[in-house]
Amino acid sequence: MFKKIVLRNFRSFENLEFDMCSKKGVAQPFITIYGENGSGKTNLVQSIAFLKSSVGTRLVNQAEVLEKLRTAPLGPESGEEGRLIKESLDHLLDALGSSLSKVNTDIRSHSIPSRMIGSAEDMVLSFIFEVNGNDAEYGMAFGTDGRIVREHLNHVYRKNVTQFFSCTLEDGAIQASLNDSVFSKRFQKDLREQVGKYWGNHTLLAILNEQYSLNNPSFMNDNVHGGLGVILDYIRDLKLNVVDQPFESMSDLSEGMIPKTELSRLRRNETALGKFFTRLYSDVRGVYYKEKEYNDHVQYTLYLRKMIGGTVRDIPFEQESKGTRKLAKIFPPLMHCASGSVGFIDELDSNIHDNLVFEMMKEIIPEIKGQLIITTHNTSLLEVLDPKSVYVLRIDAEGRKDITSFHSIARTQKNHNNRDRYLGGVYGGIPYIGELNILEIADEYFEDPQESQ
Repeated sequence: MFKKIVLRNFRSFENLEFDMCSKKGVAQPFITIYGENGSGKTNLVQSIAFLKSSVGTRLVNQAEVLEKLRTAPLGPESGEEGRLIKESLDHLLDALGSSLSKVNTDIRSHSIPSRMIGSAEDMVLSFIFEVNGNDAEYGMAFGTDGRIVREHLNHVYRKNVTQFFSCTLEDGAIQASLNDSVFSKRFQKDLREQVGKYWGNHTLLAILNEQYSLNNPSFMNDNVHGGLGVILDYIRDLKLNVVDQPFESMSDLSEGMIPKTELSRLRRNETALGKFFTRLYSDVRGVYYKEKEYNDHVQYTLYLRKMIGGTVRDIPFEQESKGTRKLAKIFPPLMHCASGSVGFIDELDSNIHDNLVFEMMKEIIPEIKGQLIITTHNTSLLEVLDPKSVYVLRIDAEGRKDITSFHSIARTQKNHNNRDRYLGGVYGGIPYIGELNILEIADEYFEDPQESQ
């Protein structure tokens, strides 16, 4: 459960604090964010995408290895078997497609485009989230060159709030503080060597994430304590509909390639998607995957069985409407929040009928066991949402932004129609436009440049 996000010089936010807790300090399970177009709602969700991406930058060697395998020459002794292996690998890389092109080698490829334009100060991101009943606070700061200059993680260990680690760049030198209770002495030695090589271009969490992927689980449990592995799992397992995570199994539900060992997941997704779409659409009769085997991998493509003109027809999912494809994108976050994890959905309502959004969310909200955070322009939801869980992103005349709940902005009562109050400007976060003379604008648009001279 996320409790607080603090952003400084991140995208369109010079200074923003997003507190998602009730007055008792309890994280709210469902949060809806409203605001006018361009206010930064997507950027809020992008901050979570940034957090998730930041812990995986040391794992990109998977892409490098695959590419090297693809370009490696076949030896004369390889024969037909080698040719088939090479062909299978080519199919795998083709299936990964854009994922490989999106893989980046260090944190700068994320931090540089995320920095507020024109800012000369550090870009700062800080997150407070609850893991195993205790708060974890993780923060990172980036210099103008995109490299990380400060990083720390605090969490409860042995009933006390403990700093697990901190790293800072001081006068060009890395100062790393590692907690002796969390990291064994022998692990610290190797970790400090890794920090000296990679920190700045990678976060310490990314370096640790790589260690968890490379080493034996028993070795990591013996040498790293305090639930650090659980915190990494929490961040890796965050589900968003705004980014594709390269090498995340079935990151695209509609098509892709997976190892044969994960066919059971494909079957589960097939069944779940079938129940999802047949309940949302009256003309959908079923959902299935077409599969094609490539040695130890399976390429999958999603199809809908739809009633069209009195006949049930098999329709490739890629030919479906934007709204239907959007529903597949938001499916993983919805499933995760229902199972006790955290999901983020940006622009829930884009390309989806207002009434479908309303009826769908009315069913989903009471079933949330984890946390779901969405941005939307669908105001019909305001008729049923608790005003304490409805937030609005507001902009003042100087372009400064804040985000707070309806309940904190204006006193709300049960008989209030919060939809009317929002559209009436009580809570802010709605567009106001000046006089729009479309004929005058059209004249400018179509004016002959020769005549204007």
